[in-house]
This record gives sequence, C-alpha cells and structure tokens, in this order.
Amino acid sequence: MGRKRRVQNSAGAGPLPRTWRVGLYIRLSREDAHSGGESESVANQRAILLEHIANLKDGDAYIAAGEYVDDGVSGATDDGREGFLALLEDIRR
Repeated sequence: MGRKRRVQNSAGAGPLPRTWRVGLYIRLSREDAHSGGESESVANQRAILLEHIANLKDGDAYIAAGEYVDDGVSGATDDGREGFLALLEDIRR
C-alpha cells in the first residue's frame, strides 16, 4: 500500500491546510432526558463540540457542516436514532 503525503505549499514551508466538514452528533438517553423541549444536556454537548472544533490548532480548518440530535433516545440500539442514521447517510453521500 502506497503512502499518502500532503501537498506542499509553494514556499515549501510545509503542508497546505485542509478543510474538514464535521458532523456534530449529540445524544441524550431517555433515562437522563428532562421533560419538554430540548434537554439542557444536549445544549451543553453542542457547546462543548463547537468549542472543541474552534480550539483545534493543527493548521487545518473545521466547519460544522451538520448537526444530528437524538434527544431522549437510547444509544444501545439504532432503533429510533434518526439523527444517527441521518449522519451515517450524509457520510455515505
């Protein structure tokens, strides 16, 4: 298997930055869900994910290309995890 290398910039100063499209997957199980509306934990997870990608300092750019939320759904199965299934479908495309 051949190795892949990153394209060097014209000044030869190292690899060119890449842009990554990132899907944010957020889930909260039924056991932890609050009644009515989006849970506080989902909002916290969103903030943590956005902060994480904003603070990546590897020279590449990260774009939150989509958000996939399963609020109040168990992670033990794919059943009812519409957000997760949508993320997988977008990855395939």
